[in-house]
Amino acid sequence: GRSSCSNVGSARPIVSLLDDILSEKRSQLEAIRQLSGPFAPREVRSLLQRRDHEPLRLATEIKFKSPSAGALSTVLTLEGRALLYAEAGVALVSVLCDERFFGGSFSHLSRVRTALETAGHEARVLAKEFVIDEAQIRAAASMGADAVLLIVCILEPAELAAFREFLAQHELYVFTLNGFPYGPFHGEPVKAARTFLVLPSTSR
Repeated sequence: GRSSCSNVGSARPIVSLLDDILSEKRSQLEAIRQLSGPFAPREVRSLLQRRDHEPLRLATEIKFKSPSAGALSTVLTLEGRALLYAEAGVALVSVLCDERFFGGSFSHLSRVRTALETAGHEARVLAKEFVIDEAQIRAAASMGADAVLLIVCILEPAELAAFREFLAQHELYVFTLNGFPYGPFHGEPVKAARTFLVLPSTSR
């Protein structure tokens, strides 16, 4: 079965919130299926690979709301924030797709990608979504995502394997939260951990 999403000492609030989020995702699937369109992901792996003595490869996040903190700063626009991150040298911009809990949207992916490409920045776009259905991956890719987050602890092994295969077939980069149960991590074994890990697509 799937791994646990809870943390020691705070399991119930986290699980309760996660249940609410996943319930919301299920209710949105029919509408999300309408967003599917052509995919045009760009290569990601080379931007994230780091050789000895090279600068760190940084990923940054854009969100306007948090379940714990409430409304977050809107001093910078979506595009303005993405461009500021890119000008600072980040390799990847993570964009929240959930509206109710995080103030995000799938449309934010296309806006961020357009802003970055228009300004000539190479930073790639990660769709940060609570993926439970292939429709969400299709929507993210059609809206301009180069990479998609998979949260291991909310997926059964068979679902995780199917999503990973789909991402590889369409040359989308796979990101995971809560560890990844198989495969190499840039040549090193992946260890299950409550941390942000990156797994290069098998198509690379």
